[in-house]
Amino acid sequence: MSVHGHWRSGAHYLNALLKLNFDHEDYTTQGHSLPGKWVIGSEPVFYTVRNFDDVADSLWRLRERFGIKADSFEDFLTSKYSDMIHNYGRITVGWHGKARTVDSGSGMRIHMTPREYWEKHTGAWKQYGHPDVHHVDYDNLKTNFQEEMLKISQYLGSDRSKFEGIDEAQGWFSL
Repeated sequence: MSVHGHWRSGAHYLNALLKLNFDHEDYTTQGHSLPGKWVIGSEPVFYTVRNFDDVADSLWRLRERFGIKADSFEDFLTSKYSDMIHNYGRITVGWHGKARTVDSGSGMRIHMTPREYWEKHTGAWKQYGHPDVHHVDYDNLKTNFQEEMLKISQYLGSDRSKFEGIDEAQGWFSL
């Protein structure tokens, strides 16, 4: 099972829910790439999407951890990632409640504004149209938890109908 999504779109949250409710192993993160850069095998594949405004707000609040340099939120929204993301070397971030050291600056080669890249990323996955990819809307998952989890359960071929939620932050920035 693998989970993919644009940065700050809930992929790590969904992965934790799948692990908690369906006893699956952690995925190996290829999670923020565009479709087609990896091969879909026989495993279920999930793609999470979150509305742009919340993605942008989350990226802005965590800008230091992403290596983003912008003077204001407006500058962030109108600048290309390649002009504002700098590699500050190794930084310590949270990963499922544990400290992990990674390279900052992963978006240095993206020559688009945050909205342009979000539109490209979400649009590419929407157009990809592979029948083995199940799309999960993060906002629906948060507001209609049991209903959305039931859809996931059906996609997985499970008869499970009651699900446990997670309140704490998940993923890279959960410390």
